[in-house]
Amino acid sequence: MPILKAEDALPELPSVTVIYGDPGAGKTSLANTANNPVLIDFDRGIKRSCNRKETFIPDNWEEIQSEERNGYFKKFSTIIIDTAKAALDDFLMSYVCRLDYKNVKNKLQAYG
Repeated sequence: MPILKAEDALPELPSVTVIYGDPGAGKTSLANTANNPVLIDFDRGIKRSCNRKETFIPDNWEEIQSEERNGYFKKFSTIIIDTAKAALDDFLMSYVCRLDYKNVKNKLQAYG
């Protein structure tokens, strides 16, 4: 474990922020004010947003993986996941079920 002296700069770590609120409250519009953002629009709600920036609208989780491998997200300072629930329930769950059909019946195993 490294020892940091008082005058040493702290290591830079990514910041993870969650914005929570009712639908239509302006969460996506607020997120779009971040530094150099890309919005991954899992719930297809970009049409309601103000101050729209670059938006990636995936059809499945494999598209996200492909773009990550191709380095698409590296040019952005901020990645916005809209919404986390849609990403988990609609995209990741169907992805793990396609990987192993047993996960369709065994949701606990799928989450693992």
